[in-house]
Amino acid sequence: MNQDVMAALKQFKRLEDYRVLFALLERLDFENFINASQADIANELEMDRAGVNRAIKRLIVAEAVIEGPKVGINRTYRLNPNFGWKGSVGNHKKAVSDQMRQRMDKAGIVGVVENGR
Repeated sequence: MNQDVMAALKQFKRLEDYRVLFALLERLDFENFINASQADIANELEMDRAGVNRAIKRLIVAEAVIEGPKVGINRTYRLNPNFGWKGSVGNHKKAVSDQMRQRMDKAGIVGVVENGR
């Protein structure tokens, strides 16, 4: 498990964030995709939909979960590949590399120096 993810999870002060995270993890599919209805999660956890929505938004801001496209009326998500992985090793390496590249782009980093060169 990546230390960045652990640091992000430590910031959660609300039990509902962890409950929603574990409900999403229950639905984890191959290559870390999660197709989950917020209404279903709310019913399962006996929470209101607004609380589930807020918890998911906090998980996204903390980068524990990555928001994906809509499928029908449901939003899809993907577990941060640095947090854990369900799928092939080759695709895990690619997902981690893609995420690092996105973080570098977001930070304005144009390259990485390796071995002092």
